[in-house]
Amino acid sequence: MVSELLFKTLLKKKDSLLKDCLAQEKYDTLNEDAKEVMVLKYLPLLLKSPLIKAKPKHWKPSKRELIDGFVLFIHDISDLNKKIEKRQTKCEQFKIPVQPIPIVVGPYGHCQCFVSVDDVLYGVENPIKAIDVCFKIYHALNAKYPADAEPSWLFLQKAIYKIFTSQDPKFSSVDILIADIKAEQ
Repeated sequence: MVSELLFKTLLKKKDSLLKDCLAQEKYDTLNEDAKEVMVLKYLPLLLKSPLIKAKPKHWKPSKRELIDGFVLFIHDISDLNKKIEKRQTKCEQFKIPVQPIPIVVGPYGHCQCFVSVDDVLYGVENPIKAIDVCFKIYHALNAKYPADAEPSWLFLQKAIYKIFTSQDPKFSSVDILIADIKAEQ
């Protein structure tokens, strides 16, 4: 239900990158599980990009970096280590911790899924499970969400898991998206 509402919200967004990506995805041909994963892939584009305050300079992730910061989607398994290293380098450059991240390799229906934690890859059954495992790791270890994907994880925390804490960071785009979804239901 929420994924359908998010998809409708994605379609309303006036963003050329998003429109191109959605056109390539062929949403109508996907099964229900693949549709959920596709919607989650583009969830970061529905939220405002965070400004990561680091020394000596700040970083405002690009749209592609927002997508890759939430769930790392990779077409070919041979690119896996290169993509992980690129992410680690970016985090080191801005002196932010490298947090666990869900990884999806291959097309939605025939993918391999992992959770990367401290240079170790743990295989999981599907993309939704990878996201769920990461979410639970963050909360079990009282770890922060990845800085470049914090709004996306906060959205899942509040809208899907229904967890609200006094330490939650404030992102108006998260609250607006949740309100929009509630209004559509």
